Amino acid sequence: MDWEYAQQHSSQQSDSNPSHMRYAYSQTTLTEVLHDTSLHRQSQDPSLYPPCESGRGARGRTDYRSLCSACRVVASRSPAACEPLKRGIQRQGFQVISRDTSRRITFRDFGREQTECSSDRRSEWFPVIGNAIYYGVKTGFNNAFIINNRTKEALIKNDPTSAEIIRPVLRGRDIQRYQAQWNGQWLIATFPALGLKIDKYPAVKEHLLSYGRRRLEQSGIRYPDGIRSRKRTSNAWFEIQDTCAYHSEFKREKLLWIDLTDQGRFAYDASDMFCVNSAYMMTGRSIKYLCALLNSTLVTWFMQKQALNSGMGTTRWVRFTVDRIPVPLVDARTERPLKQLVDDIIQATYNKLDSAALESDLNALVYDLYGVSNDEIRVIEGA
Repeated sequence: MDWEYAQQHSSQQSDSNPSHMRYAYSQTTLTEVLHDTSLHRQSQDPSLYPPCESGRGARGRTDYRSLCSACRVVASRSPAACEPLKRGIQRQGFQVISRDTSRRITFRDFGREQTECSSDRRSEWFPVIGNAIYYGVKTGFNNAFIINNRTKEALIKNDPTSAEIIRPVLRGRDIQRYQAQWNGQWLIATFPALGLKIDKYPAVKEHLLSYGRRRLEQSGIRYPDGIRSRKRTSNAWFEIQDTCAYHSEFKREKLLWIDLTDQGRFAYDASDMFCVNSAYMMTGRSIKYLCALLNSTLVTWFMQKQALNSGMGTTRWVRFTVDRIPVPLVDARTERPLKQLVDDIIQATYNKLDSAALESDLNALVYDLYGVSNDEIRVIEGA
């Protein structure tokens, strides 16, 4: 099945002017315009629903994401089964066009007011969700499981086998733009998924017991003397709180970032580095390329427009908003200069040099990649 796009004409502009068209994009089939809640409006038209009738959302509203998912499944057997959905979308102000049609992809302020960001390229797009995003490690009691260099060295001196389950770890405050600044903190990595026997690591066992077994138990009990155990799980007292079956992902090339920050704060890492649950981790393809895009001024502006924010107005870079950021899917030659700039910025930061000029060059490449005009850049950078 050809990939398809849905094009919505702005209600305030002429349909004949392509510069005022909005496109939804997908790697598979029709999908909603990014974060456009008008796609979930009330509809009484039964022809909007494909034969499998899986498109009815809560309170009788049309859930286009479910419709499109159902349409994709049905279309794999019979493309004609999608016709009711196509006709319905057209009646709602959309026009279906094929993958091979020359097109102009327009993000109307990424779904909001002020400006349009247009691209005449025939590039394809994928959301960040194409990669795997994980939470950092949740120990349930960081004081016991996060240790400094002195404690780490003492444990290994007393019992060399302790080194097998001690890993470097980052806190949220250690994660900066482009790279992390590790502060000599270590994680006692007793992941339940490993099925460890604590008696094999007597020095680590003694260290943990120094905090009190009742405090480390995972029973959810509050004792009369005020001691409260960790939340109730099926894990052993010496194990961290979450199973962390994905622990091997931390050994891969990855991006790390924190939740609350006013601008993109994504750190590239290719070492065996862990992070605590105040941070997120992404693994998968094009990691260094994504580091460039996600730290750019354009993506920061996009998130300020689309993402949740705290009570103080700080943008929240949580998983479900980050994985909706639209990313151009490009070839290795196009990625290369952006990846090189990431390397140069990391090196400049390591040497305590000013990287402003390098970041300006990176932003210019990202604007060009998305097809943003000079007028649009002025609006974005003045926002």
